[in-house]
Amino acid sequence: MRVPLLGLLASQRLVCRRWTLVRRRAEEVVELHYDVGDEQVEVVSELLLEFGASSVDAQPAASEAPIYAEPGEPARVWRRALVRAITPKRLEERVAAQIEDVFPGLTPEVRALDTTKDWLRELEAMRPPLQIGRLRVVLPWHEESSGERPEEDLRIEGGSAFGTGEHATTRMCLEWLQGASLPCLASVMDYGAGSGILALAALKCGIAAEAVGVDVDPDCLAAAKRNAKTNGYDTSTEARFFFPAACDVVLPQPGHGGGVFPSSDGERLPPDLAARHFDVVIANILLNPLLDLAPTLAAFVRPAPNGGVLAVSGIRDTQFDTFKAAYDPFFASVAIADDQDGWLLVTCEERRPTTEDLHLGGGSGGQPDPPPPH
Repeated sequence: MRVPLLGLLASQRLVCRRWTLVRRRAEEVVELHYDVGDEQVEVVSELLLEFGASSVDAQPAASEAPIYAEPGEPARVWRRALVRAITPKRLEERVAAQIEDVFPGLTPEVRALDTTKDWLRELEAMRPPLQIGRLRVVLPWHEESSGERPEEDLRIEGGSAFGTGEHATTRMCLEWLQGASLPCLASVMDYGAGSGILALAALKCGIAAEAVGVDVDPDCLAAAKRNAKTNGYDTSTEARFFFPAACDVVLPQPGHGGGVFPSSDGERLPPDLAARHFDVVIANILLNPLLDLAPTLAAFVRPAPNGGVLAVSGIRDTQFDTFKAAYDPFFASVAIADDQDGWLLVTCEERRPTTEDLHLGGGSGGQPDPPPPH
């Protein structure tokens, strides 16, 4: 049996939910480490929980290189993985013996855990507030501990939606938004919004007069709207989040029988916004979706002269030539603006006008752009 990368990552979520159980136990606990092949990961993880482990997670073994899975590519897996289980000390020998009964010769490395520590607080302390330019990105427990909510803080929940500022791609986008020469009170489109952090940062920094976010995942849209409200923005006028205009279905959701979660007309990007040109379009996605979205993203950018800019991240430094080839037909300038940890931020400017632009003088759907805000 081969275990997809996403399956392994999903198993890691068990830990955060179960640390509290471990922390509350008065008895001594240990951590069992198993170095296993990819075909053993799922079975070993399930058996550990069945035999009495309080929590289990899986991560790549030290010998494995990171895997950056692209949508549309065949699933890739780690050849070796480290399965970690937290279990009461009194069950250590029994759990290890039962695993060895099933997999002869498979024995764990045992590590003691300090039961005097508040492990939930330890995990939270590993994610301190992030200072990115003049923005300070804070997660819910930061406010609980300090009791402060400064106006320069951008409050983001650390949930299932991508985007808390910790990853290099999000960090580069936040730095670019604050440092680039952008129009005053620009219109901003955040495509692949995730948590909504980029759209909300544009508002928080005074860059945007309005921000529109698009995502295909209902969990992300829900998180983005919650984050907008937490930061004091009206989700019907200032920070609006939608499914793509042409999206009849979105990502399959757990608990819905493995089917699709249909979007309603009210949740899709409305025609007036789908036809708009924006001063700033920002997309922090991955290469394959960006290649598919090239015409869509380009159409949202205000064309030259007085054109807008498309800023894109989620591209590895080895993927730039492929990206540039896809976007060169739409923009006169496609250039690397930043490079961190092997990830790129690329800006696309001087969007080439199309016949439709020249004929209609409006957005990608033929509607005139509204006058700039005063």
